[in-house]
Amino acid sequence: MVNQSNTTSLLKSELLGKWISQRLEIWQLSFISASELGKLAEEHGIKSISSGDYIKKLWQLGLIRADLIESPQKIDSDGINFIEKDDNGVYYYTDSREVSQRQNGWGGAFSTVKPVSFDIKPFFHPFRFYVLYQLDRVLRLHVHPLQTLSSTKKFPKSWEVQFQEFEQWSSTSEFSKLINHWNDVAVLAIATEPCMFSTVFGHFNYSLRSSQEEYFKITKEYWNVLENEIKQIGLSKIEKIWNELCFNSQILDPNKKLHVLLRLTEGDARLKIKGGLGGAIYLLTMAEIIRRSAEKAFGVKLPEEDAAGAGPIASKIKQNLYGSDRILDGDQKVKNQFLRSYRLDYGVRLRWYVEGDTEYYGLYSILGENTAIDFKNLKGEVTSKRGKGASFRDDLRGDLRTNTFTYISIDGDKSENVRVIQKAATDDELCGMFFISKPDFEFQNFTKQELIEIAWKIALENGALDNEKIKLIEAVSNCKSGKEFISSANKSISSLHQLGKGEIWGKRLIEFAWENQEIVIEDKKQTRQIIESVELAIKAINLDDYLATRNNFRVDPKTGKPIIRN
Repeated sequence: MVNQSNTTSLLKSELLGKWISQRLEIWQLSFISASELGKLAEEHGIKSISSGDYIKKLWQLGLIRADLIESPQKIDSDGINFIEKDDNGVYYYTDSREVSQRQNGWGGAFSTVKPVSFDIKPFFHPFRFYVLYQLDRVLRLHVHPLQTLSSTKKFPKSWEVQFQEFEQWSSTSEFSKLINHWNDVAVLAIATEPCMFSTVFGHFNYSLRSSQEEYFKITKEYWNVLENEIKQIGLSKIEKIWNELCFNSQILDPNKKLHVLLRLTEGDARLKIKGGLGGAIYLLTMAEIIRRSAEKAFGVKLPEEDAAGAGPIASKIKQNLYGSDRILDGDQKVKNQFLRSYRLDYGVRLRWYVEGDTEYYGLYSILGENTAIDFKNLKGEVTSKRGKGASFRDDLRGDLRTNTFTYISIDGDKSENVRVIQKAATDDELCGMFFISKPDFEFQNFTKQELIEIAWKIALENGALDNEKIKLIEAVSNCKSGKEFISSANKSISSLHQLGKGEIWGKRLIEFAWENQEIVIEDKKQTRQIIESVELAIKAINLDDYLATRNNFRVDPKTGKPIIRN
């Protein structure tokens, strides 16, 4: 019916029971009753055996072990080990029973269970969910829902065949070994939970009866004991258990990327997720706790749960996409990059430094609504003059720290500014692009005739007369820079006296460029530099492959474009 699992022994149940009785307060997830375990199972996708009465019977049969047993009277039963008797006369026991081979199979086993005293209370760690998941999987009858539309008469025959198969399989040693193995897996996860809970969830709880210092002391002492047991088990066996849990999480819910997203949430809220998805998260939590314990005990680095069974290629892909093959390890930059890949990070992804007001207002008019892009007006201050240069370089380094693409648009008529940008690229302090307008923004992106048409349209809106256009043309005929053009246009006609290299001018230039995206230079059409830069910026924030770009490319100091790293 199922393939035999790795049945090599792990931690002994009596050891776990002893540890729990000695240090109950360090366990972070509360031990719960049979009915509470049933409710947890039902909420996490396991409904067929979720009744507390069923779970108590499963416990009586030994198919699921309790982690602690409370009784007002002595219990005399093989595998039920006495721990202590408290001042109120209550007896405490551990459960180390192992299922033996049952020659006649387990069919109808519930009929052999005798009523147990109501006062005897077994308690279970929530990680025993894994045992219930496996029992549900192997005990479930399989009838296709469309069978009712085909032939209902075949139902009894189908069930009869499945019952016979179960009787035959459950009478084998394979069945008993699997039951014991599943319980052993739960034991290992439960044992390691106190030591790795804070690492996984980012917080911990300690008893009000003791101080935080006492909690740390007890947990450290416990780890020293547990670590030796983990080393006795061996890394190879633990990796197989880890892979088993990851594999079964995929059976419950196959959305691996969603699992990672949910496990990035703060605290243990992920354990409250319902349905099969919540069940998968439970199994992945067990797997992660076991993995981190093994990493600490053996001093190794193992793949994260989403890479289970995927091999080394998956690690390389994660490294390229997110800058690390580990997403859950607490590096916020890596987590943010993963979130960005799903458009779940609404912060700044690209910071665009521009030369002055014209560029700033122009670009902002078409991209300002996009919160992923932040514009910074340098107002011509790129070099170290009045301390601004040092601040600019600090800004660039800040972009690197926050995984923010850097775009820079400057005029080429200030050689000292160009040198600062090229030096930053040489020093590998840029991830993005820079664009140098020669000689400046206006004359790089527009012909003189186009600038005249844009200015004249503004003049007409301000009341210019038709015969005044010739004055504008004559005034700007010898201009070779945007600054000269605006200055000359100001003086040419009264309707342009207020025109400056500011908001209105910048917006009109961008509007014209957006409607006419190509420019003719020496009889050849080409995309305007400003249009190209806008398209590249949009592509950058949409693809949002910052870490892959940073790891594989650097900015060429000569061209300002990305080139492959050597």
